[in-house]
Amino acid sequence: MERVEVGGKGSHDESNLTAEKERESVESASFLCQYRHAFVSFRKALAMQTGILSGWKDIANYMGKGVRTVQRYERELGLPVRRPAGKPRGSVLSTMRELDAWTSSHPQPGLESQRAKAEAGGAQVTSLRAGISEMRKLRAQMTRLRGQLHHEREDLVGKVRGLPHAKRKKQA
Repeated sequence: MERVEVGGKGSHDESNLTAEKERESVESASFLCQYRHAFVSFRKALAMQTGILSGWKDIANYMGKGVRTVQRYERELGLPVRRPAGKPRGSVLSTMRELDAWTSSHPQPGLESQRAKAEAGGAQVTSLRAGISEMRKLRAQMTRLRGQLHHEREDLVGKVRGLPHAKRKKQA
């Protein structure tokens, strides 16, 4: 009797080749990931050493804003960025020192200082307390007036019932 192999020798080689390709793919992806991480770390270290930020993303991260916001600041408020070769679009550079100076001289729209917020909050609380106090006084006054109105109404009803005309209508 002959022995028959299922899948044959060629099938086994193909599966080994596929597994090897997948392993190489995973290894190269891992290497690329490590390389990218090292490159990003290098760029951050270089920026911290030289104080130069390159690209909208680095500038936006440094300022704590989004890329589009920083681009709008450049377009509308004159954020100091430099463009290599004087091109109107493309890559940009800026220094941390320039950005810090610009930020301190251009208060960002829509943002108040913490002190102004605290003062405004204190003024609002004072205003609310005064309003509540006035409301309580008005409520007490309204209660007093409602009681007086009730007594006067009772007096008036009693006087109306005492009239002779009112007695005739009741009897009829």
